[in-house]
Amino acid sequence: MRKVISACLAFVLCFGAVIGYADENTKEIEQTDIIIENDGKVLENGVDYYLTYRDNVNVGTATLVVNFIGNYSGMQERTFNIIKKQVSGGGGGGLRTTPKPAITATPKPTVEPTLTPTPDIKMEHTSYVVGDNGMFRPEGNMTRAEAATIFARLISEHNNEGIGEYSSKFKDVDSSGWYSRNIAYLERYDVISGYDEGIFKPQNSITRAEFTAICTRFYELFDDISVSGRNIFKDVNEDYWAATYIFVGSDMDWVEGYNDGTFRPNDNITRAEVVSIINRVLNRVPDEEYINDNLSVLNIFTDIHQTHWAFDNIIEACTNHIVQKTVDGESWIK
Repeated sequence: MRKVISACLAFVLCFGAVIGYADENTKEIEQTDIIIENDGKVLENGVDYYLTYRDNVNVGTATLVVNFIGNYSGMQERTFNIIKKQVSGGGGGGLRTTPKPAITATPKPTVEPTLTPTPDIKMEHTSYVVGDNGMFRPEGNMTRAEAATIFARLISEHNNEGIGEYSSKFKDVDSSGWYSRNIAYLERYDVISGYDEGIFKPQNSITRAEFTAICTRFYELFDDISVSGRNIFKDVNEDYWAATYIFVGSDMDWVEGYNDGTFRPNDNITRAEVVSIINRVLNRVPDEEYINDNLSVLNIFTDIHQTHWAFDNIIEACTNHIVQKTVDGESWIK
């Protein structure tokens, strides 16, 4: 921000040699004949002020208008006379100024921007996945039924509603199965799809493509997707059934490929990959410092160590906790 001069400005306007006459259709005084000073400092035309004129063509009184800009504000006027050109005698007719008192203007006050602090927001993050017998099995596969159960929990929590007792349309989803109502609940929201035979295959391992498709449909329930998606994977053709879901998931930074430029859509997704992706979709960021300080309490699994690449995301997904959102990110409170 430029420094604003605090003193009042006493401007000296000096008009030099005669430069024109009325019968030559004079329109302006030359800029070099005008000097505006403040405490001995010459102000710069176009930076500190600019000039305009009124009635400066015919014989008579004309007006020079000083418009202050930059570090100064306001407008001041000075008048001068335009006289008729002498035909003979070599007299020095021309432009004469009418003396005026010094001009003063008020500089602009310094205006400091007012920053409105973003209030800290406390939120509850509930666990959405569990382990089994004290193990998480991070490199293990996840079944389609298990994936459906996770998203059923997330939707019901977001909507503050119970999952309820619904019947699935899929022939192979038995109403007595532990996963039955979760699958039926997701059918209401068009988050999941089955196979041509009218079956869901709940016990099959879910693939990377299938899981990415569910993530995208889930996200669209609550927010618009602003990216069109682009293909950066050499093993995903544009006519592949899940191509759009994969392209969008990649553009949204939810899913990643491999170093060889592939996505491997038909590979089974691991449980560690599942929680890492869901945390990105939900914008849940693990507080690494808090987790490291409370390892003995938070790490309830015997088969993962903090050196595992997805350790923090696993703890984030499996732990009920309160977070505080700030302008700098997210921190756990408890």
